[in-house]
Parts: sequence; C-alpha cells; structure tokens
Amino acid sequence: MTTRHPIAHRFKPPEKLQVSGYDFDAFTVEEDEHGDFDFRLELGEGNNVYWAIPAGGFGGHLRLFHVSATWAYELEEPSLEQDPFVGELARVTFEGDGKPIKSVSIELHANPQSYSCVLVLANRAPVELRYPAES
Repeated sequence: MTTRHPIAHRFKPPEKLQVSGYDFDAFTVEEDEHGDFDFRLELGEGNNVYWAIPAGGFGGHLRLFHVSATWAYELEEPSLEQDPFVGELARVTFEGDGKPIKSVSIELHANPQSYSCVLVLANRAPVELRYPAES
C-alpha cells in the first residue's frame, strides 16, 4: 500500500502585508492523506522566518514559532516565540488551481482573538477552519 504524503499549497500575498509587525510572506495549506487540511502563516522579520499555526489542531488559538534564521545562526529546532499569537489581518483571498483548492481566504482579529480560514474546493463542500471553534 502506498502512503500519500501531505500536499502543500503555498500562496503569496498579492501585495506587501504585515501581521503584528512581521512581513506576511506566504500562506500555506496542507492536505493530508485523509483529505484533512492544516494551515500556517509564514511570517518574516529580517532574515528570520516564523510560522503561526493553530495550537492542537483546528479550533485552537494561533502560536508563533521561530523556524529559521540567517546562515550565521542556525536553529536546531523551532522555538515557541508567542503563545498565543495575536494579530490583525483583513481578509485576503488567494486563487488556487482547482486541484483541489479553488480559492482560500484567511483573516485574523485581535479583539476578540479569532481567525477564519475558508477553503473552496473543487471536489467537495467548502471547509471553514476557525478559532474559536463554533460550539
């Protein structure tokens, strides 16, 4: 039996944007072998790279990890920088290739702390990933 590895769909913002003082470099959505989705905001500050990812899967608040630095300063493993990570980002929508993502949008709010990620898919109903999760 062949195991399918996660497929990453990486989207670059159409213009220079910032989230909490970090450059918003990319938004990546990964699809696992079961068709479930995960996401991360890829942020930058100089030569440092940070990822904001949901804590404990979807429905969890965002946490900020320092994942990469300049060649002169190697990180052995990602380090937690902020928990929770709070930021503001007006809704940004990216167009996909339809395999399977037709479009994806992300927005963040600081007060109250929340995020919403909506995936419009070619082969099934839209998926919304949000914090706080609806009860």
